[in-house]
Amino acid sequence: MCSRMAAPASSVHPALKPLMAIVGQWSGVGKGYYPTIDSFEYREECTFEIQTKKPLLSYQQRTFHASSGAVLHQESGWLRAVPKEHGCRVELVVADATGVSSILEGDVTENGAPITLTSAAVATSGSCKEVNAVESRFEFSFDNGVPCMKRTLSMAAVGQELQQHLECDLRRSKAPVLQIEASEVLERIGNEDTVLLDVREMRETSVEPLSMAVAVPMGEACATWTSDGSPAHEAIFNHKHVIVTCRSGRRSQAAIDYFMSSTASDGAPFQFYNAV
Repeated sequence: MCSRMAAPASSVHPALKPLMAIVGQWSGVGKGYYPTIDSFEYREECTFEIQTKKPLLSYQQRTFHASSGAVLHQESGWLRAVPKEHGCRVELVVADATGVSSILEGDVTENGAPITLTSAAVATSGSCKEVNAVESRFEFSFDNGVPCMKRTLSMAAVGQELQQHLECDLRRSKAPVLQIEASEVLERIGNEDTVLLDVREMRETSVEPLSMAVAVPMGEACATWTSDGSPAHEAIFNHKHVIVTCRSGRRSQAAIDYFMSSTASDGAPFQFYNAV
């Protein structure tokens, strides 16, 4: 998929750092069950997107019938991050199409750690079925380099005690790309988990080389980025943060789009930055 979730790195509120693992677009398949209904299978799509300079992620989710593709459920809301000494407090405010509005809260200590959110409040419309409590959990892992998220939802409803209702295995289909100014590159490049890729052509780098960068000309990058052992492939898969630079920022964005749209790197386990 082409990467279009771009935001300035400076626009990411510091409180969101423990939550960056969840940012992006996710899709996968799941199954649902509850004592009062027949079990079923479904497809899910959900998005957590950065909001400029605010400790917020917008949230949207839809589920579809596994065979017919009919929409089963839709919900949207906001994930709020409240800074703490270690990590942050998370508040997920959600409204769904069945008439349920809920506030779920929990703590996260570091980026990539499991997130468990339990309901602090649940409100239902007059025509909605009884729902008394909700719990949502997100667990992160990697499958052959692709970020994965296991999402489970438990609820207490229609006279039943709190128990698991849904489970879904999701893979990140689109990760955010953060734009970074040249002045910030030097601050970040000293970190061991960060690499700088220069996608300018050889004639440009020979005149104005960047000693701290891995040189992968755009033409070479498109041909070899997904090949094991290539300079770009090795640099990317050995680092968590990948800064890509060129002369104007256009080729670097194109290179990022190409890599993230390739089958081998769909939802790659690193954060891309476009140096502009």
